[in-house]
Amino acid sequence: PMVWQGKNGHYFLILGAQHDNQVGDIIAYESTDFKNWLFRGSILGDQLQDVRGYMLECPGYIEVDGKQVLMFSPQGLEPDTKNHRYENIHNTGYVVGHFDEATVKFHVDTDFKEVDQGFEFYAPQTMVAPDGRRIMWGWAG
Repeated sequence: PMVWQGKNGHYFLILGAQHDNQVGDIIAYESTDFKNWLFRGSILGDQLQDVRGYMLECPGYIEVDGKQVLMFSPQGLEPDTKNHRYENIHNTGYVVGHFDEATVKFHVDTDFKEVDQGFEFYAPQTMVAPDGRRIMWGWAG
């Protein structure tokens, strides 16, 4: 799971999930005090059906150059060998959009983009270095 404090002062927690129909999702909880959490449901709604797989693992939310980015690692995507996409056992990618703190929904503006098309880069995390660079690292299989 990932937790951050929003501009409205509330805390948001997102985590990977799987519905009963074996479709992946990202769900959220919200808190005003970091102790009591309210389940807010899916942050994606009906969006991104083509890259849900059976699980969306290790979600992350970051802002880069004023843009809001949602990263995740979908499990169970069918390889698209014609376009050389989703050919890894473990895929990781991102979408750019807008997180609405009032509705606790992420509104997607772009297609899903793979972070890496090499072998098994998975579950990335990021941090901002003292010099302002955003650094990403992930599992390597």
